[in-house]
Amino acid sequence: MTTFLPCSERFTYKRNLQRLAEIDLHQSATSEFSFTLRVNKQAKLAEPFQQIDSLDSAALWKWFPNVKAKYDTQRDCLKAATSCLSVMVIN
Repeated sequence: MTTFLPCSERFTYKRNLQRLAEIDLHQSATSEFSFTLRVNKQAKLAEPFQQIDSLDSAALWKWFPNVKAKYDTQRDCLKAATSCLSVMVIN
């Protein structure tokens, strides 16, 4: 089992200059990356995503078949997280 360290880097997801979410990237001791999405209160989520308890890479594969629990590079992890947000956030 891979143990992930606390948030190693945080990115802001914006659309039309409005801050809609934050993406927390987590790096493991073995240099694998995962992400957690923190959607802001003013962001409106599409209907199926309003019921999801955990917005992290380990849980989102159910909704996004291309999402993996772990990534080899920070770039691939961030790309997957922004891809999820572009579908989930509708405002």
